[in-house]
Amino acid sequence: MSSIAKSPVVKPNRARGLLFLKWEAMAWPHQAAMFSEREQEDRIYYVKRQHGTTLAMAIEAGLMQLQTGRTQVFIAPSIAQAEISQSYLKAFFENDYQAKQFRFLGVGCNLHKYLSDIDGLIDVYVDSHLYMKPKEQSQLESLFKRFREDKKLIRITYSSCRPGNEVDMCICGSPEGYMLFHPDKQTTVCYACSKESNDA
Repeated sequence: MSSIAKSPVVKPNRARGLLFLKWEAMAWPHQAAMFSEREQEDRIYYVKRQHGTTLAMAIEAGLMQLQTGRTQVFIAPSIAQAEISQSYLKAFFENDYQAKQFRFLGVGCNLHKYLSDIDGLIDVYVDSHLYMKPKEQSQLESLFKRFREDKKLIRITYSSCRPGNEVDMCICGSPEGYMLFHPDKQTTVCYACSKESNDA
């Protein structure tokens, strides 16, 4: 992984520290594992339906915003789906939720304009990317590449279950045995038993 560009860091305070502890206490093992990898520039998660990944990404985004000051952007096949993350943010952060620091966009929006209008650095979370059309996925990749070259886009996290609910689950059978795909190594790894596979 390449090193992450520096950005203005918001100094922590006791309230923010308590929010981090709150999430660490309530997260399931696979959600905690995702959170431990939050500094990675690129992540792709393939998960089961109802696996709590959207919730985990939303809370992680909120905590990263408090820690770094970067705007957090959620992109999904539709705006309504992207706004599911907003409901999780409001419920978890309550009075600490700052709406202006987040964007909720459908893949059909003018994403280039919306991202260009954001002042400062951004992190992006893409939900259900495997349900987007191939053309939409290609356009996203091109857009992200452009903003990466401009050093505006810092982190990208993809998460999706496979169409038809097919998902790479480890043979160990653990409920936390979902596979994280590593784009750089072209391997997947199980969080329950640490088994690696070359099946991308």
